[in-house]
Parts: sequence; C-alpha cells; structure tokens
Amino acid sequence: MAVYQGNLGDDSQGGHNHHETLQISKYQETEVIKAIASKFADSLMESIDMIFDMLLERGATDQQRVSKFRFKDYALSICGPHELREQDLDIVLKTHRLLAGKDFIELTDFRSIFEYPVAQAKKRRYEETVQRDQSLQEA
Repeated sequence: MAVYQGNLGDDSQGGHNHHETLQISKYQETEVIKAIASKFADSLMESIDMIFDMLLERGATDQQRVSKFRFKDYALSICGPHELREQDLDIVLKTHRLLAGKDFIELTDFRSIFEYPVAQAKKRRYEETVQRDQSLQEA
C-alpha cells in the first residue's frame, strides 16, 4: 500500500496547513495508470515517446522531463471524472516509486510507467475491433 503523508492541496482555504495521511493500494495505483494509458492508446500516436513529446511545454529547454502539474492537467482533461479521480492521481504522482519526491516526470520514468500499459490497451482495442468485425461478417 502506497502511503502519502502531507498536504495534497493548497492551504488557501482559511490558511490552515493540515496534513493528511492518504493511502492507495497497488491495485488502485495500477487502475489509475491503466485509465490514463487507455486514453493514450486511443490517440493516433504510434510510440510512447510521441505521447511524451506532446506533453512537453512549448519552448521547453529540457526535452527529457515534463512537470507533474502539466501531466496532471492533461491526464484529467482526457479522462472523465468517472475514469480518473483527481485525488487518486495526486496520490499516485506523490507515491509512485519512480515519481516520489520529484516535481517532474522524466522520459525514462514515463516509459517505465506507461509503455507496457499503453501497449496492452492498444492490443485490447485491436482484439475488440477484430472480434467486432468477425461478428459483423457472420451476421
């Protein structure tokens, strides 16, 4: 179980700086990653590097990392609230073994986290398409 102890949001509500202990299971972490990977798989981008390049901020001098804020904003924009909860994504970004203690996501970490789940999602999409086409041909 991944545990994050600290302040997830800002302390603008009343100026109180409260700490919370938030937990997410490995299963929940995997589901968050799979939800995002599924949306990446729906894109027309062929490789994980192309997806990462799309996340880079225009004019970024460091082409090997993207801010967690930018990644979070993009992930929430492509996933509906029923697919991805912001709080769950926050916890994953703070507790994932490759991301903890960083304000950015490096290309190598992005590959390690998303390459296999995106490939699996693309494979599922392909198999669903083949199955649907076979059903239509049999009808």
